[in-house]
This record gives sequence, C-alpha cells and structure tokens, in this order.
Amino acid sequence: MKGMIFSGPMVRAINEGRKLVTRRPIKCIHKIVSLGTPAEWNAGKVHPNMRDYEEWGPKDAYHLFKSDYGSIFAMPGPYRPGEVVYVKETCYICRSADDGAALCDPPVVYAANGATKSDDYPFVRSAMVMPERASRFHLRIEGVRPERAGAMTADDALLEGCEDYYWGGYDFAYQEMPASVSNFVRLWDSIYSKTFPWDSNPFVWRIAFSVERRER
Repeated sequence: MKGMIFSGPMVRAINEGRKLVTRRPIKCIHKIVSLGTPAEWNAGKVHPNMRDYEEWGPKDAYHLFKSDYGSIFAMPGPYRPGEVVYVKETCYICRSADDGAALCDPPVVYAANGATKSDDYPFVRSAMVMPERASRFHLRIEGVRPERAGAMTADDALLEGCEDYYWGGYDFAYQEMPASVSNFVRLWDSIYSKTFPWDSNPFVWRIAFSVERRER
C-alpha cells in the first residue's frame, strides 16, 4: 500500500474532519506550460497505431499536458480513483515483550497530538519512514486532476484544512488573499519554497479523498 506524507497541522485537520483535499506538485522531466486537451492529442497522433485519448486516457487515469517545446504528452496521476493509501506522520512506538506484544497501550503515539520520544515510546519513526501498521488513517482516493496552484479559491483552501482566520496573525505579504488561502500559501512555501514556490504558480495534482479511521 502506498503512503502519503502529511505535516502535523494537516494530520490534525484530517482528524477533525476538515481536510478532504490535498495538493502536491507535479514533478516532470518536461517543463509544463499548459494542460492539453483530447482534441489536441487526437489531432497530433504521429503513428497510425496511436489511439484516440478517449479510448484509453480516462480508463487508465492519464492526463494531458503541453511541454515548452510544443509537444503534447500524457502522464498518470500519482494515485488512481478508488485506490486506498495510508497517512504517514511522525510517530513514536513503544517497546515490545519477547512474544511481540506491545508493552504500552496504545502501542503508538503521534507527534501531531503532542507526543514526544520517551522511555515508554523510545522508537521514533518520521513521516518519511512510518510503517503502514502504525498508521491511524487510510484515505480512499475520490478524484485526481491537474491544475495550477493559483487557481485556488477560499473554499478550496478550507477543503485543504486551512481555517478562515490568519494563523499566527495577519500577514501583510498576503493581504490580498482570503485568510484560508493565505494560510495555505504559507504552509505550501514552508515545504516547497525552494523547488515549487507559490509565486511560480506551479502545476499541482489536486487529490480528493475520504477518510477511513483505523482501530488502534
């Protein structure tokens, strides 16, 4: 099963039922200049064995893009609708007895809930390496589509789990944005400022999901 990494604030938003969408940068060897259309793909087929996009694209969850050198190409999203993934977050795991039984209840605690490393929970697993067995949430992918980051609206940011008040106080750098969008932009740049800064209006995958809680 694939995992999907989330920061502490976004894990809390998932836990509170406020987050049902996430955006991730589209990573591609080509420079994407715009989204492509089925008509452009069908008109640009260079081989008689190439099929129309409608025959395979939607079924295989491929999306169309135009590169900076004028070609149109297809690329699958990172997840397929209906796929189930687990939430990866920083956690702390307790010691086990010789028979493998956990010596603490619960056996796993989470940094997003304020937990830290301790004598009872000495084994740290960052979000990057968190095992599926330690996860408390599964996400069922409801839809994936490409778009520009700058297309985000205030309602979109709310679905991302960003509340409608300024986190950390009012920020003049984002004064023309609704509070929820401002919060999302600051969170985005705290992660991607060096590779996909918000001001570059990067292409992103918009990933919608439903949440399935796991027994712990």
